[in-house]
Amino acid sequence: MFLRWPNQIVELMRIDLVLVQTLVLSLASSSCRNTTSARREESRLNSPAESSPLGQQARTQPSSTILRPVPWVPTTEVLSPDSRTSRDRFAVRWTEFLELPALAEADAQYRLVDSDRFGRLELAGETIRPATCAERAELRIRGFTPPTTLDENDHDAGKVRCAALDLLRRAKASKISNVRDLRWGVRMLRLLPAAIAWAIDPVREREIRKATEAGLSFAEFDPRASLRRARSSQSIEIAEGSEECNCIILIDAIAWADVDEDGVEDLLVSVMNADADGPMTTTRLMVLTRYRATGKLELLQSL
Repeated sequence: MFLRWPNQIVELMRIDLVLVQTLVLSLASSSCRNTTSARREESRLNSPAESSPLGQQARTQPSSTILRPVPWVPTTEVLSPDSRTSRDRFAVRWTEFLELPALAEADAQYRLVDSDRFGRLELAGETIRPATCAERAELRIRGFTPPTTLDENDHDAGKVRCAALDLLRRAKASKISNVRDLRWGVRMLRLLPAAIAWAIDPVREREIRKATEAGLSFAEFDPRASLRRARSSQSIEIAEGSEECNCIILIDAIAWADVDEDGVEDLLVSVMNADADGPMTTTRLMVLTRYRATGKLELLQSL
C-alpha cells in the first residue's frame, strides 16, 4: 500500500516530524508553567466563554490542578442592633439600657435572678421582693402592688426593662420601618401621641384618653408644651404646659422591633413623668408605631 502511494508516505513522515517538534517544545516549556499558571487561570475566568453554558459545564469537569480545601471555621450568627438580612430589611435593635448581649438571650435575661432590680410587692399582708422579671409579672397578675413610694420607684425602674425584654422574646425583624431614623428634636412633639402626658388626676386622665383615641399628637393636645432639651440623639425632655404642676416628661428610645408581627417596625420607649418641684414620678413602657413616613406615632401598648 505504501509503495503504491509514495506521496502519502512523505506526508505522514512530515506529520510525525511535526509531532516530535511539538513534544520537544512542550517539554522545554514545562519549567515555565508554574509561573504562568496564575495568568492563564485569570485569562480563562475573564473569557466570555466562561459565562456561557459550555464554560459552566467545563468547570464541572475534573481538573489536573490540585485544589487545597479552605479550613472550615465555625461561626455563630448573632442579631446585633445594626445587623441586616436579605430576607428582613430591619433586624431587631436595642439600646444599652436593656443590658442585652444578644437577642437570643432575651428570654434568659427575663428569667435571670436579680432581686436588686425590683422593689417589694405586697398583697393582704404578704410582702415579696421578686427575683426575676417572670416572677414580678406573675405577682402583678395576682394583684400584688408596691406598698411604699420607694418601692413604687424601684418597681417602675425594673418594670420598663422587664416589659421590653418580654416583648423582645417574641419580636421579629421588620420589613418596613418609619421609626428608625426619627430626628429627636422639637418635631417629636408633633409626632408623639397625647398618651405621653401625665394623668395627674381622673379629669386629666379622661382628657388624655379621649385625645389619644382621637389620634391627636402631644402638641395638638398640649399646645403650650415645649422641648426643654434633647438629651441625646434618641432622648428628649419635654415641659408640659399644665398649670397644675411643673410637669416634665423624659422619653428614651429603648428598642426597635416588630412586636405585633405585622411587618412594620415598632418603637419601644421609656416614658417618665415627673413633677420638677416634688418627688412624684411614674414610668411606663410605651410601644409606638408609624404606618406612614409622613404620619404620626400611634400608641399600640402602654405597660
